[in-house]
Amino acid sequence: MTIQIDDAGYGSLVGPTYIGAYRKETEEFVYGEVSLDYFRGPIFREGEYIREASRVIRELLERLHSSTTEELEICTGNIFDDVENTIDNPVRRTKIEGPLQKAVESVFEEYLVSLGIPINGVEPSAKHFQLCLDWVVKDYPTRECYVKTGWPKW
Repeated sequence: MTIQIDDAGYGSLVGPTYIGAYRKETEEFVYGEVSLDYFRGPIFREGEYIREASRVIRELLERLHSSTTEELEICTGNIFDDVENTIDNPVRRTKIEGPLQKAVESVFEEYLVSLGIPINGVEPSAKHFQLCLDWVVKDYPTRECYVKTGWPKW
């Protein structure tokens, strides 16, 4: 059995990061969240979001009733750099495509749309960033609380 792990929203200006887990053989999908708080201020600079991502993965594995012998295929993104140190399963870092990528990106897209950001179908890109930035700027005092202020691009 193999469980894939991927994220969505990590590089976005707005919102938390969602982490999805997908058991390929049974098509089970679960997801969790690395709160926006982990991408702001000192907690961001200290890299706590990386440790929190590992905690979320452990929780997702529990929800899937995963054994430690089950292989994990984990996205190569640096948010997962602590996984090998904190998870007992065998880990292979790889590019994730297919059902998991689509499912976890859909969760993040639904979040952005629920805020009123017209992101439907826009892939992460300069246009995605601009849509998020424009949304924040239109009502900055109210919307700044949704911004990953720890990123240098902010």
